Amino acid sequence: MLQMQLNIPLQASVAMARSLTIGEKILFHLSRYLKAEEKYEVPFDVTQDGIAQSCGISRAHAAIELKKLREGDLLLEKLSHVKRAKSRRKVYFLTQTGKAKASKIVEFVNSESVDPGIDPSRISQDSGTPKRVRRHRMAVPQPKFFIGREKELSDLRAITDDASIDIVLVSGIGGIGKTSLLSKFTRESKFSVLWFSFSEWETEYSLLKTLANFLEETGDNRLSNYIKSERTDLGEISYLIGESLADNRKMLIFDDVDRAPRLHDFIHMIIDNLGPTKLIMSSENRIPLVEKIANSGKHIAELKLSGLERENALELLSRRKIKGDSAKTLCELTGCHPLLLELVPGQDELTAKVELSNYVKNNFLKDLSSMDIALIEKCAVFRKPFNPNFLSRDERHILQLPIFNSISGKVIMHDLARNIVIDQIPEDELREYHSRAADYYLSEGEVSERLHHLIMSGRSLESEMLIHRHFDELLSMDAADGFSDELSKLPPSLSKYAPSVRLLKASLLSNIGNEAEAISSLKSMIESEEGDNQAEAVIQLSWRKLDASLKTDVVERLRTILADEKNSEIIRAKAAQSLSHISFSDGDFDECDASARQGVMLAGRAFALDIVSDLNRMIAQVLVFREAYPSAISFITQVAPCFSDQHRPLYCRLLGKSALESGKIDLAIDNLSLGAQLAEQMGQYKELSDILVDLGNAKAAKGDLDGAAEACYQCIEVSSSLNETINIAAAYSLLSEVERERGNEEESVEARETAESLTPSIEFEPSEMTEVKPSDPGK
Repeated sequence: MLQMQLNIPLQASVAMARSLTIGEKILFHLSRYLKAEEKYEVPFDVTQDGIAQSCGISRAHAAIELKKLREGDLLLEKLSHVKRAKSRRKVYFLTQTGKAKASKIVEFVNSESVDPGIDPSRISQDSGTPKRVRRHRMAVPQPKFFIGREKELSDLRAITDDASIDIVLVSGIGGIGKTSLLSKFTRESKFSVLWFSFSEWETEYSLLKTLANFLEETGDNRLSNYIKSERTDLGEISYLIGESLADNRKMLIFDDVDRAPRLHDFIHMIIDNLGPTKLIMSSENRIPLVEKIANSGKHIAELKLSGLERENALELLSRRKIKGDSAKTLCELTGCHPLLLELVPGQDELTAKVELSNYVKNNFLKDLSSMDIALIEKCAVFRKPFNPNFLSRDERHILQLPIFNSISGKVIMHDLARNIVIDQIPEDELREYHSRAADYYLSEGEVSERLHHLIMSGRSLESEMLIHRHFDELLSMDAADGFSDELSKLPPSLSKYAPSVRLLKASLLSNIGNEAEAISSLKSMIESEEGDNQAEAVIQLSWRKLDASLKTDVVERLRTILADEKNSEIIRAKAAQSLSHISFSDGDFDECDASARQGVMLAGRAFALDIVSDLNRMIAQVLVFREAYPSAISFITQVAPCFSDQHRPLYCRLLGKSALESGKIDLAIDNLSLGAQLAEQMGQYKELSDILVDLGNAKAAKGDLDGAAEACYQCIEVSSSLNETINIAAAYSLLSEVERERGNEEESVEARETAESLTPSIEFEPSEMTEVKPSDPGK
């Protein structure tokens, strides 16, 4: 979090201002609630909303002031039960230093008959209609039955009710019952619960998408809208997750986190933004992620599962009609491990996983008909849950076996059994089963899984055709590690689709951090390929980080591709897009503009609307950077229908800034206000930060000082979470001028000092606020 230099003017002498500053008002207000700190339920008046209402300021303004007071060691923030509230909220009380300051402020107010500007009658707690608790159950497994674990359930409830515990780790060996326990707990929970089961195929995007869907079901669509905007700024994602998880009625359950170690950094980012939201994780062991979390200051409680209680284990065996001495023997040999108790036969003596494996290999398959064995083998190739309709009605009885788990209407074989079964399948039969799975995923429309099974079945040509047709989709699936492994299994080929495979391999290398190898592979393709394949390699190479010499060569090649009318229009449009971005970053606005305009025409004829939108954005930005504001207004207004949804906040900002600089203040305010609304709805917080700076200037030019100040406070709040120092400084600088115009010289000086401390290399010259007269108020 950005650290700001704060100077809180709270002098207790006669030198104090005739009216209190906002910080002094807050201390004065909280001085009335000194006895409430020790109570179980505290009044609404000490929440951020209550403080803002009493002091007559916005909630955003209160957030800024409360932060400054906390950093000045004058306030204490904590979570407490608030009267008439359904959940705990952040509340604020005075520290010892704060009490001393507040005492002097009260003394000054009384002795000088100063109006403190505090009105508790303005405070109104609108509890509203309690929201219906929603549970996101799309992926909650459904065990066939649940036996025992009363103590573990009681312990889990107690841990999650403990406000001092942030995270719960449920650990134990595979098959011990972690998932069943958490499934039972989820269905009885009073929280809105998100369940996510980790596996080797899950990605950051799939986790983020599931979280967004869950939040949208609970009434918060900001993260979902952000994902739809196709932006991937981790700062904005982190901020948005923190904002969305601020309600402590939510709970996240991450099952089998040890199965996806490459996602642990992303999980840690979510954990850093949990707020009051609880997180329960399950894992076979105490993974390094847990130690990393503990070292970061989070409080973790671990619930380690062992075997069932003996009476519960005997009850489970009795369901299989295994009783008496045989049941007691199995309990001893298996340690009452629930999965082993479900799988082992009554007459076998199994002492460990080795014995279980031998049983599955040599006895379990033997106990079934050859048709049933074939069905199990047929299902074993699926690495993701599949629809039972994959099997015919007469075949689905096999899914009742305990080696299958049901997840949200789909089924998947237990990993332990699946791996053992696959090892027993002859190679030619295994290829046939993968081939059937590939055909299944054709009907399901899952490109990545179809590609996996096509490769494993040896259908290489179809694999290459799939890559060629769905290149962009596969490249954007954020599963670079998995795809790289899959592609390495494809044999060398001379088909016309083979270059697409090579191109995808090279591009994925960059995505997993092998930038140098990716560049080398793309350069090799450029030398060995020709036509569209060579052009695609050049275009892919242009988006990499290149040294000056290679960059010069790539730019020349892009120009050649763009100029050659023999190339397809989509290829030329992509080349124009790359040229436009490179030229803009180099400050060559002439080539950026020319390439973009040519690319728009080419992309339009190829119906590549996403490229059209992106290039129109580049043209608009060039016009604004050149300060050709009237032309920018005309152009942006003309192409507005061509902007994709993700670019609409930017469209509003560019049009608003151009209108502001052209003196069309009303037009500026209208577009910037709309842009701020859209950016917040879509989760584009970096864009929102930029918009609020311009909106504050527009409202100041209009003479709306209150509106300008509010925009500044909102900008500071948003930008602080993103560490956007320049925008924070700009907002404080404008706030300084606004406060000076209001006659609040002390707050003006404080704001200016904060701005200067944030950007010491930038000079903020004192200046009078000048009125900008609209040239055409009606537009």
